[in-house]
Amino acid sequence: MNILISKQLAIKAVFFDIYGTIADFFPPKEEIQINVAEKFNITLDKDKILDAYKLANNFLVKQNSIFPIRKMNDEQKLNFFSEYEKIIIDNSGSNVDVGLAKNIWVEITKQKYDLKIFPDLIQCINDLRDMGLILGLISNINMSGKKIAEKLGVSSYFNYVFTSEDLGYEKPNKMIFEKSLDIAKLTPSEVVFIGDQVESDILGAKNANILPILLDRYNNYENYSEVIKINDLFQL
Repeated sequence: MNILISKQLAIKAVFFDIYGTIADFFPPKEEIQINVAEKFNITLDKDKILDAYKLANNFLVKQNSIFPIRKMNDEQKLNFFSEYEKIIIDNSGSNVDVGLAKNIWVEITKQKYDLKIFPDLIQCINDLRDMGLILGLISNINMSGKKIAEKLGVSSYFNYVFTSEDLGYEKPNKMIFEKSLDIAKLTPSEVVFIGDQVESDILGAKNANILPILLDRYNNYENYSEVIKINDLFQL
């Protein structure tokens, strides 16, 4: 445990992404997609949904770099997520037009689900704290850091929690990293950032000259080898 981190002798802090890294949807997002699609007589291939989400999330990252979703009005958000949903369905064994995708997305937003932390998180952060490291979160989530930390029940575990709502920038924009480090009084060489998406987390950390580690829980990036890669937090 913490072999990778202990080898980085200059490291003073470890920052994590939230969604897909320390927490995920419950029920799982693929289960939600399948159940809602069935209401519209659409059958999705469960084995393809995670890869479909990867494509949809790339679309989301690109949109955030052009015009952040958090700044959209309700109609713009609905139009965006209709396209987002269409990407998921079109790459999960079916095809729909954007109008039907919009109806499916609206139904998805009505489902009861929550974010829950992964089982490997608490031991990992306890071990990192025992090493004297500063711990933080950096997320594109459209919610204050205080609120999301309380929602997940992790407020007492992290020294800092930064979100796009707090700082006004989205990953992979280096400004969200630089502002976070300024507040924490850290330099890029003193920080490791762990995230599950290449396009926002890994490239964003690189843009800010921070050492990134890719957390690939579901082997979405099996052939990606440009940075250190782990499959769970126990491998840190």
